[in-house]
Amino acid sequence: MPRVPELAERNTPHLKTDAFLRGFGKLILSTFYRQIEVVGMELMPTTGPVIVVANHVNSIVDGALLTAYLSRMPRLLAASTVWENKPIAPLLNAAGVIPIYRQQDAGGTVNNKEAFSKAYDLLESGGVLSLFPEGITHNEPFVSPVKTGAARIALQAEDLRGPLGIRIVPVGLIFDNKSKFRSRVLLQMGPPIDLSSIIEKYTQGDDKTRRTVVNELTENVMTAISELTHNYENWDEARLISRAAAIWSRPTLDLPSKEILSERFKKQQLFLQGYRWMTKNHPRRTTAVKNVLIEYDEYLSSFRLRDEQVGAEYPAPLVINFIGRAIFTLLIRTNISLLGTILNLLPYFVTKLIGGSYGLDQRATWSIFPSLMVFPVFWLAESIGIAIISSQWWGMSSGAAIGSAAFILAPISGRIALTFHDKLHQLFCEGRAWVLLRAKKRLTGHLVEKRQEVLEQIQKLVEVYQSVSEPKSS
Repeated sequence: MPRVPELAERNTPHLKTDAFLRGFGKLILSTFYRQIEVVGMELMPTTGPVIVVANHVNSIVDGALLTAYLSRMPRLLAASTVWENKPIAPLLNAAGVIPIYRQQDAGGTVNNKEAFSKAYDLLESGGVLSLFPEGITHNEPFVSPVKTGAARIALQAEDLRGPLGIRIVPVGLIFDNKSKFRSRVLLQMGPPIDLSSIIEKYTQGDDKTRRTVVNELTENVMTAISELTHNYENWDEARLISRAAAIWSRPTLDLPSKEILSERFKKQQLFLQGYRWMTKNHPRRTTAVKNVLIEYDEYLSSFRLRDEQVGAEYPAPLVINFIGRAIFTLLIRTNISLLGTILNLLPYFVTKLIGGSYGLDQRATWSIFPSLMVFPVFWLAESIGIAIISSQWWGMSSGAAIGSAAFILAPISGRIALTFHDKLHQLFCEGRAWVLLRAKKRLTGHLVEKRQEVLEQIQKLVEVYQSVSEPKSS
């Protein structure tokens, strides 16, 4: 295992380095993910020591998202084994990431004294520390039981260096499809957890009292993170709740569209709460609706349709406007997008092949970070090849100029090509659905009827639930 550099040997991160890393992170992440939606950033304290805690479902990508998109630059606390990934070790060191040793790591937790000291120094200076209290990255649709590390660091820092006024800020990371290229991400923050009411109890308590305070704070941390992310029992439940919430929230349809991730999350959370209550109190009725919903969902999957496409109204002016804008966008970007596609196609498939050899929680990481080397190497090789070929026709100087231009244009045209292919994919998917649903009238009629049946049964369940819950909230 490669040696993790001692903290004392690392260069102290500077403002210019931080600005570069954050800008570079946004560039890379926004290339892999089509949309990164950030909500609740106003809840982040603008000054003073903060510990950011987040769920951990997408390996190193989670840390990169926090580094790039939080309003204040965090110093991550990461497992020492992350440094085994040699290509990203320089980035970890430049970002001031603090290595933490787990029980199963070489040397065990005895190596953590310096790491905790560094964390206390950071908090004492009013900095932002970030960690993932679940301990490991995973693929489950719920928050795993969190470890006590975040609570212990906060309380011990207050005890040893305080009073500091540390606040713990929870963050939820939600992915449309975390390993899929050009999918979407939601990063949302919750209200800070104030420690002022428990600091005295911890600092003046005996060992038993301290453990109790740590455990209570840990439970609060888990609750705060859970409220910002999904907590389904399994992926089947996640799929059905997502489908049911989408149908219920759109009783009538216009043109198909992608809703804002944060709004969709709120609807799914409310629907899940009601679903759990109905399952407990009206199990037979809930199961009947679930069976109809499963049948409808299977129809959609088999024909590769989205719910909002079924029975959607397509007013002629809106359709013409959508098609016109899409075609205009495609036409003005065709030439540069074609160049970008040609120059970036091979490195794209190479990084996709590399990422595909890893599990779901590692796939995005190993698609994104190897690209930092793979793409420039291919761009250089392609530009040299273009220069050699061009020199055969127009001479060495012209060939060198054309090759240099190709190297410069490769990343620029590749970025333009991404939006081109996004728009082309959208046009193809909506066009395919429009043609399919109008060519197969019987299928369309059956899907519309089935959707209406599902909607009516869901609405009846909602009415039952609201009749019980609304009086309680009044």
